[in-house]
Amino acid sequence: ERLRNAYLTSTSRQEMIYNVENMFPCLKEELNIKNYTIRFQTLVFLEEIEYFVNFRNYDRERAHFTRDGEFLSLTIENLSERRPSLVIGDTVRAINPWSNDDDKRSYDGVIHKVLFNRVLLKFNEGFQSKYNGEDFRLEFYYSRFAFRKQHFAVNRIIKHVGEQFLFPSRVHTREEPQLQIELNSDDNLMLQRTHCPWFNPLLNPIQKRAIRNILR
Repeated sequence: ERLRNAYLTSTSRQEMIYNVENMFPCLKEELNIKNYTIRFQTLVFLEEIEYFVNFRNYDRERAHFTRDGEFLSLTIENLSERRPSLVIGDTVRAINPWSNDDDKRSYDGVIHKVLFNRVLLKFNEGFQSKYNGEDFRLEFYYSRFAFRKQHFAVNRIIKHVGEQFLFPSRVHTREEPQLQIELNSDDNLMLQRTHCPWFNPLLNPIQKRAIRNILR
């Protein structure tokens, strides 16, 4: 919340950077094992706030849906060229543009398909079945799934991967291959003398050697 306020209430980009760096000094420090988690948590939150701001470009004061089979379709001009992109799982909130303070009902639809210049959505059955071409005010919201995965990783990486992986002090060479696998004279993969068929038999010899090296 502090980051969001600093981002949205600053009068200039320079003021925003100053406020954020004062709140989180780790952003100005050299990256190390002690500030690794809080620094990347902060950066992921900042990216999410930027997403929220940029998603406001999709909002509409008036728009309507058309029926497309089991979905409601919404046309968006230049959709394929817009950034950030809309993806499956993002939501659209439909709000009655003539609602008053006593009627604040809204309906959330989930994007199921993203096409060249339109998205296909599903709302709850009550809204979906009764919709009859009316105009609504639309607000777009991104799915937090990707950001949550990043936070999950940042919070666990030090414990599960360790300092020597994140900040290696020297090169560690392996005495033995990771996997005892070789190519025979016919370019077949052999794992401990057992033949492993190629998932893609159309690979050329250079590609097969590359995969052998990766597996080792």
